[in-house]
Amino acid sequence: MVPFKSRSKLARETLLLALILLSGCSGSTKASHRVIGNGAHVSIFDVKNETEATPMADRHCQLYGKSARLREMSGDRAVFECVSE
Repeated sequence: MVPFKSRSKLARETLLLALILLSGCSGSTKASHRVIGNGAHVSIFDVKNETEATPMADRHCQLYGKSARLREMSGDRAVFECVSE
């Protein structure tokens, strides 16, 4: 029979190995975007184009009863105005 301390150490090592292996399953695609704004405008960071950014901007502007209208696309950042319809 294995002493209790050894089983506990084995369990920790097994858990650590499982966590390491599972972290590799998360994939390499970047899924997070930063959304920063207020009721007048919103900036969406880490986006490829207007099409990718617009739904996030619309969700933000809808919090203020408005809709998003693209003002500027620069690199990986899209800036929208929140406008009343």
